[in-house]
Amino acid sequence: MSAFGRDTVAAPLHFGFGVLGLILVAGLVRRHTDVRAGWLAVALPLSATSFWLLFGWPYVDLAVFAYGAAVLVAAVNWREHRETGWLVVAGVALGFGAGTKYTAGLLAIGLAAMIVVEARSRALRPLLLAGGVALVTFAPWMVRGALLYGNPVYPFLFGGPGWNAERAAAFSATGQSFLATGDYLALIFLPIAATIFGVEKGVYFSFTSGPWLLLAPLLLIPAWPWLQARSRHLAINCALIGLPLLIVWMVMAALTAIGAQTRLMAMALPVAVAAGALGLHGLEFLPRKPVYLGFVVRAVFAGTLLLAALDMTRLTWREGAFAYALNIIDRSSFEDNNLGTRALAMRALADLPPDSEVVFLWEPRAYGCPETVVCRGDLLLDTWARAYSSTGSSTRAVSALREQGADYLLVWETGLEFLLAEAQAQDANAAFDVSGPEGLVPIWSDGLGSYTLYAFDAGSLP
Repeated sequence: MSAFGRDTVAAPLHFGFGVLGLILVAGLVRRHTDVRAGWLAVALPLSATSFWLLFGWPYVDLAVFAYGAAVLVAAVNWREHRETGWLVVAGVALGFGAGTKYTAGLLAIGLAAMIVVEARSRALRPLLLAGGVALVTFAPWMVRGALLYGNPVYPFLFGGPGWNAERAAAFSATGQSFLATGDYLALIFLPIAATIFGVEKGVYFSFTSGPWLLLAPLLLIPAWPWLQARSRHLAINCALIGLPLLIVWMVMAALTAIGAQTRLMAMALPVAVAAGALGLHGLEFLPRKPVYLGFVVRAVFAGTLLLAALDMTRLTWREGAFAYALNIIDRSSFEDNNLGTRALAMRALADLPPDSEVVFLWEPRAYGCPETVVCRGDLLLDTWARAYSSTGSSTRAVSALREQGADYLLVWETGLEFLLAEAQAQDANAAFDVSGPEGLVPIWSDGLGSYTLYAFDAGSLP
């Protein structure tokens, strides 16, 4: 994006990482089973709605998935052949994964567990090798964090600019964790709960995994007696890496609400995919009488995959992706179709004086901000709450935002309405009068009560 000035490069790059991750997992499964099982490893994650959606996003989770797959492949090959080079590969993939998303660094726990089980008393050297390579690979991101924020892993552990205990608690939502809410059953049966209750953009899991992605590994239980030795060996490797990561996921969900999100465990999904494909593969060899269970399960899986494909085709068509790719509609029409009134709001900002600073309230997304102005997204949805808490009144909060350099405020009323139902900062958010807070003058609105652009009324501010 920096080299060519094109924001359209990010999504294809993310897409490519997703394809690479699928190839890695499919190749691993195929080497331990057969071609059909390899294709099952491709089809299994694609049966999950949220995984499909990731292929159209300019995001990072598919890269994390690919690096997790690379670590899995390298670790399995090391355990099979005891060639030191595979530990180097695993360390490099682990370092790149952590540089892409911090949570990918948790793969180190699964990798270390496999090394300890395999090498036992001689585990120290391979642990230091893999860990050292991972640390060296991750070092550029640590240097960047230290130079820019004074914290090599900003904003975690050591804090940094714009970060404190309150913001950390708000980000993690510790008060809504499974331990805090007493939802112990969901915690104990986490993959099952994530499968049943997980909905894209929903609470806790925020991921529609479908019925297979997280639960297919359980098929290894009935299929185990029928698996060949190489398939069992791969399943054991998946367990050595996957079970520690499952425990980590349970700990994160127990302590924080955000820790329950399935997407945070993207680096562990290749393990689930490989184990699930082995389980589906093993069912083919079950006795055909009195009920050919293998055929029934595969038929249901095929039906699920077909429905997922139809759903994603419908969604892609509705979003206008085909029409835009074929140049039937232009970029503005595509943005209007997908961003709605937000696209109108971004265009309205283009009419502001050059170099104006626009502070967003209850709107974290600054994408689409015109080049002529500076936009500050409300990344943790607490810009207003912090100003209000530090001043004690809405008028003084408006004045504080102006003193901090804001020239205009863009308010997303829909985001405010959503947060008014949340316990956190409810009083502060309720103090913002959408009919027109004192000290602000509305100069633009989308007419639908969604976005309003305010200028400051200097005469009424303290």
